[in-house]
Amino acid sequence: MNTRVHDIAMAALLHDIGKFWSRTGEPKPYDEQNKADFGDTYLHALWSGTFIEKFIGGGDIARWARNHHKPSSREELLISLADHLASGERYTADDLETGRAQDAALVHILTSVCLKKEDKVKPGDLPLVHHGAFSENTFMPRESFEESARCYPDLWAGFVKAAEDVRPESAPMETWLALLRRFASRIPAATPTRVGANVPDISLYEHSRVTAAIAACLAADERDEKEVREWRTNFDRASFNSGAIPDKEVFGKTLCRLVCGDLSGIQEFLYALPRKGAAKTLRARSFALQLVASACAEYVCARAGVPPCNIIYSGGGRFYLLLPEHSATADIARTLDALVQDHFGGALAVVIGDEPLCLGDFLPGNFSKAWRKAGDRCSEKKTRKFSERARTDYEKVFGLMDAFVPVVSSAPGDDSEAEQANVAAQDTAFLEWGSMLTRAHWLVKTEPGDHPLSLGDINLFFRSLGFEVHLVFADGVLSGLPQVIELCELNGYTPYDAMYQLKPRGNVAFTYRFMANHWPKNPGGDNLTFGEIAERATGAKKIAVFRADVDNLGQVFTRGLGKRATAGRVAMLSQAMADFFEGYLNHLLSEETGTDPSERSETGLSQVSERKSKSKKYADHIGVIYAGGDDLFLVGAWDAVLDCAVELRDAFTRYAFHNPAFSLSGGIVLVDDHLPVRHFAELAGAAEDKAKGHHRKHNDKDKEKDALTIFDMPFGSEELPRFLELKDLLLAALQPAVIASEAKQSQWNNHEEPKPVSMGFLRRLFEVWEAYLQEREERERQARAAGGAGLGDIQRLMHWQRWRWMLVYGLRDYMKKANGHGEAIEAIQQRILDVDAPVDDRLGMPLRWVELLLKKDTVRKRPGSAATDERNSEPETATTTERE
Repeated sequence: MNTRVHDIAMAALLHDIGKFWSRTGEPKPYDEQNKADFGDTYLHALWSGTFIEKFIGGGDIARWARNHHKPSSREELLISLADHLASGERYTADDLETGRAQDAALVHILTSVCLKKEDKVKPGDLPLVHHGAFSENTFMPRESFEESARCYPDLWAGFVKAAEDVRPESAPMETWLALLRRFASRIPAATPTRVGANVPDISLYEHSRVTAAIAACLAADERDEKEVREWRTNFDRASFNSGAIPDKEVFGKTLCRLVCGDLSGIQEFLYALPRKGAAKTLRARSFALQLVASACAEYVCARAGVPPCNIIYSGGGRFYLLLPEHSATADIARTLDALVQDHFGGALAVVIGDEPLCLGDFLPGNFSKAWRKAGDRCSEKKTRKFSERARTDYEKVFGLMDAFVPVVSSAPGDDSEAEQANVAAQDTAFLEWGSMLTRAHWLVKTEPGDHPLSLGDINLFFRSLGFEVHLVFADGVLSGLPQVIELCELNGYTPYDAMYQLKPRGNVAFTYRFMANHWPKNPGGDNLTFGEIAERATGAKKIAVFRADVDNLGQVFTRGLGKRATAGRVAMLSQAMADFFEGYLNHLLSEETGTDPSERSETGLSQVSERKSKSKKYADHIGVIYAGGDDLFLVGAWDAVLDCAVELRDAFTRYAFHNPAFSLSGGIVLVDDHLPVRHFAELAGAAEDKAKGHHRKHNDKDKEKDALTIFDMPFGSEELPRFLELKDLLLAALQPAVIASEAKQSQWNNHEEPKPVSMGFLRRLFEVWEAYLQEREERERQARAAGGAGLGDIQRLMHWQRWRWMLVYGLRDYMKKANGHGEAIEAIQQRILDVDAPVDDRLGMPLRWVELLLKKDTVRKRPGSAATDERNSEPETATTTERE
């Protein structure tokens, strides 16, 4: 990237930083003459110019940013056009109250999404805090946030302090991107002031980043002043005058390209695991794939001559970039794909599709069409990912298919001792990475070194792109590493600590990223094994596996934003998903005190359970295999995982501000701790698929997805509360002292503690459910034979069959000798018999949950138990070498 492109992009990145500063209430940094030159509307540009002069120095960057509303040079015109194109993302609302800019809160982007016309979503405000504040009060949206004006001074002070710590006069753009992301992600770029009722749903960070990306493309293509001025004039006319007829020739001319890249082969690469240390290897592979995808996106940008701000979206192995019109995209793609295929032996490949963007694509409602087209072109190439290279290097490609692939020891291939040794080296390298991930504090990018690397080292690939990566602990040092390029802090951002503890030499970028890497540890600080985690479970000593992802996310991105779909909003949407799964999730699991799900009404749990907050309930019991983008994979003590799944689903609903366009579906399976990771990953994946395929009626409408599979039975979010309530009622009767409140327990100090209902009560309920299953199976057989009744008819008939009188008469004796639990038993019976909120078809879930909680040994198989429990009864299927 040449210096001119860099400087124009920097000026565009900081062109609106004055909006941040001016909202603090500090004295204005300009005189009346300056004010007269700019007018009241664009005074923030003066603040921006002054800031740049102070932190980067006077000269072109400060002048271009200051004059972006009154451009006179080609560079100023480029930035002005880029600003206007990025501002095309703004929309207005007549019912907004106008006022001071510093009083407006950022409207949560998830409340701007709508998939069905009948869905009415109220906008939710986000608190004005720095990026990475994941507590309930700072992360979740609310109906209104009226404290923005008070928050600006402290937020600005933090921004200035961090900027001063990173040698701002020579800081790379990556550092400024990180600073803006950290401190301007919750600041509205445009606000409903007297100038216009702009809905404040785009952050200053995203607007600035998109402006810089567009400006970089225009600068790299060396657009002349006349062309840029013509574009700006026509775009403004179309934007501000809805009746204006666009000039088709001008609006149809290509400005830049939207590029979609996809890392293909991810699932196969992830789960081709060795037998030993599979969980650590899977964590390492997942993180390595994130780095590979990011590195590919950065490589394409660098080859195209634009900075990293041009990465609009990156997640889940896919990325979207804005590139100059004349960038050699095809050549870059071929070179990159060859590097990826050669290193990973054909297991991974990179495919790239692109779509030209013209002026009209930046008008409201048009960007989503280009986004979809770029994605479709990429997907089309993905179906023939080897064809391009095969044309020029046929033997290389098909040789890769036939040759030994040294990815993992479980993959088939050459059995020679040399090849097996190579595979073992790669397994060892990933195993070491997996062990380090949970303790790493920094991800350090360096120039490529000249020291030899083992076959399994991921840096063999990164060296081919021009750098290396290294994990460094909190007490680590940089000695022995090649020249540092970037210090990326994991799960935090304290540039001062990185600067003065690690003492990097030269012009180093200070960045950060959030990574869900929590894993429970023993008192000595070592990661727990699966067996040790299972021992921490209540009742049965088993682990549970939870896999989940967001439903219909493709539709959310391609049509959920409708006419508001722009580069900035799509970028904000992707960041919002990443913040939840990479940031909030890790916070929830690692915080000292988690909230008991029973204390939140949204979960539907009854108030029978009055347990205190679960101190370190999750931190000591659940670990992350991977989480990022829009999906997760957790392993932990079975009871903690079940509680966490319910709480996490509830948290995601709150995070989306109850927008029906967003839901989470997942599957939970219980397994013995010695079952191989690759096996329980498949089982959890199948459970997740069952949740996504859960079709039912709700409010006389068809509904699917938005469900959790528990004990091999799917439960929609609207169904789950009644089953959880029944579970708590059962637990209250069978073990009252455990779940009683502190106040109730204090009453027992001088009196006899109430005795629980015998376990025979639970066994009788299992027998009732078994009778229900047998009768239902018979009804279904008869219906099939007659070609008649459907599922709904069968369910209605089942309400009046033998199992009902078995329940009523079978519980009569327990009610007679209930020892104070008569009301609880009656409530349980009424809940099971409730026709309006039926639980009979999946009664086994609360029964099984309670049975496992109260068991101290391996539980016996019950009707309706998950298939995984049947597998768990055969421990000989896994060897001790497969343990974590």
